[in-house]
Amino acid sequence: MKPTALGYTQQALANEFDMGINGGRTNRRWASGQCPVNPIVAYTVRLMLKGMEIEAKSEAS
Repeated sequence: MKPTALGYTQQALANEFDMGINGGRTNRRWASGQCPVNPIVAYTVRLMLKGMEIEAKSEAS
């Protein structure tokens, strides 16, 4: 998972999801493939990316 695609650092994304003090570390583990991404977070990030795509298309029109 690449939080930078959303404009977040790994720690900022962890803060957004209230992941606590080790949230940035968890995100690094997800990004490196050390552990599987939480399915709820993965789904939410996909929705966020899709929303950004839709917004970019509407601005281009």
